[in-house]
Amino acid sequence: MSKKIIKAQVTGKHQNRTALGMMTAFVAMHPSVNTSTLKEMFTTKDVCPDAGISQLFYSKSEIEQEQANGNEWFINDNACFTKDGEWLTLGNGRKLAFNKVWTAKSLEKLQTALADYGITGEVGTVDKSAVAGFEICFESVEVQVTGKFQNRTALGMMAAYVALNPSLTAEELNEQFPMKEIWWCFKKYADIK
Repeated sequence: MSKKIIKAQVTGKHQNRTALGMMTAFVAMHPSVNTSTLKEMFTTKDVCPDAGISQLFYSKSEIEQEQANGNEWFINDNACFTKDGEWLTLGNGRKLAFNKVWTAKSLEKLQTALADYGITGEVGTVDKSAVAGFEICFESVEVQVTGKFQNRTALGMMAAYVALNPSLTAEELNEQFPMKEIWWCFKKYADIK
């Protein structure tokens, strides 16, 4: 048996801390997500057009490059959350800094985007011991899937998804479920009998 997080309620002491907490919850709920997928799913244009920077996620080397280019937002540490406890840590161990500027309008867009993933967030009172300025309450369920049936379970879930969404094209499916991620799942469990 293992636990699968199905919902997250975030409370942040400010709008930007709420956004950081919501994205932290998303990363925790989707440990296989990678940097490029995050950058495609959550663009500055669609989610936070008033960010003042070109993207919402930056690696340490990208931040150093922005500083070397003389970008004042990065030199003054105003662009992204970069202190201890503020970095997003992906399932592969990679750390990303997240955009720091969130207006009410942009936070509302992020709330709408993450509601589909069971993540809600609001500005409120947070315990002073919360290092990053937010608290997350996760809701999880016990899940038991044996290795023998994981390929069949994944295939069945995909078939159900297609049956429930008959208007999807092959291109849309490939965008939502990149084959390299699906192949990794099948390859990982292919030898289990």
